[in-house]
Amino acid sequence: MAIFAPIMTSQNPVYMVASEKFQPPSSKHWFGTDSNGRDVFTRLLYGAAISMRAGILMATISLAIGVFLGSIAAKAGGSLDEVIMRFADVVQSIPQLLLGMIMVVLLGPSVNNAILAMALIRWPAFARLSRAEILTETPKPYVEAAKSMGASYLRIFFMHIGPNIFSPILLKATLDAGSGILMMASLSFIGLGASPPTPEWGAMVVAGRTYILYAPWIALFPVLQYLF
Repeated sequence: MAIFAPIMTSQNPVYMVASEKFQPPSSKHWFGTDSNGRDVFTRLLYGAAISMRAGILMATISLAIGVFLGSIAAKAGGSLDEVIMRFADVVQSIPQLLLGMIMVVLLGPSVNNAILAMALIRWPAFARLSRAEILTETPKPYVEAAKSMGASYLRIFFMHIGPNIFSPILLKATLDAGSGILMMASLSFIGLGASPPTPEWGAMVVAGRTYILYAPWIALFPVLQYLF
């Protein structure tokens, strides 16, 4: 639905039609219209693309940072390993939403800055996971055989260890992508993510809560996306 939104609807998600404000759900507007006459169903479709992009990019960036630092910690050991892991402890000890809010305030409210902020606070889990997996795989015979043949660490990592630790890291990334979508909505809800008229689900909930008593569909349908 996120990919084929332009095909599934012919309406513009940001175009305002004053004469069609607060229209309830009907055959013309399946999910009704908002306070500016914009079709809620259309905005949900386009908002799905924004939310999916946020979740996937956040997971990808945090995965890259975490695996990079985790592999360095596993390879180096000693004091460098200790420094990286203790820094990861510090980042994880701070509530993620609070840390995300601080970073977005410093960077400036926007979708891209919110994605970057989320990625920079969620890498420790990937660092710990990749470090643990690398330390588990390193003593195994196939790695020792590669070392005995003179293979460099980078070759061993990308050709031997990497493929064997990919599955748990990918699983963690898919779970984090869903969490990233929820966190993006949270930041948008408090005004630190997407800004109007961007059709982002969290921002749509904020816009609809003012009219919850006499036009509940404006906020209801965006909320339902997170339940399903």
